[in-house]
Amino acid sequence: MIRNVMAQRLVHSALGGCVALAVLGLAGCGTKVAPEPPKGSVHANLEAICNAYRKASMELKRPAKLEEFKNALKGYGDPEQLLISPRDGQPFVLVIGTDIWAEPRPTNPLIIAYEKVGKDGQRFTVMANGTVAPFTDEEMSNFRFAAGHKFQPQ
Repeated sequence: MIRNVMAQRLVHSALGGCVALAVLGLAGCGTKVAPEPPKGSVHANLEAICNAYRKASMELKRPAKLEEFKNALKGYGDPEQLLISPRDGQPFVLVIGTDIWAEPRPTNPLIIAYEKVGKDGQRFTVMANGTVAPFTDEEMSNFRFAAGHKFQPQ
């Protein structure tokens, strides 16, 4: 009888452990995948610019040149549309020549592209690490750019 009780407890414990693991597995680690930005939005355009620049640079093993970058951008849509900010109607400023693989600094990454004029005192940017975010001119003047690029505040 004691063996039956111990066997039942062992089975119940094993079953409880399996159920707990299944529930935790379904819940995941609590991380949420960000929804894809709407096509044609400033965020989507800058993501496409970053992805194309990264792809071209990785394939070439060096920073992409403008035409090489534009060819890679075709894989993400019409380059002429992707290179225009829908917020200010101006072409994005591209920082061609950025070596996105050299000297990674998570606290101050290189900027690949940004809005020429922006809106409401902020310009959307995309950094080499893929981050798309708006910044004021004052904040942008503290960021790093590829050698030779000069940021022009408004």
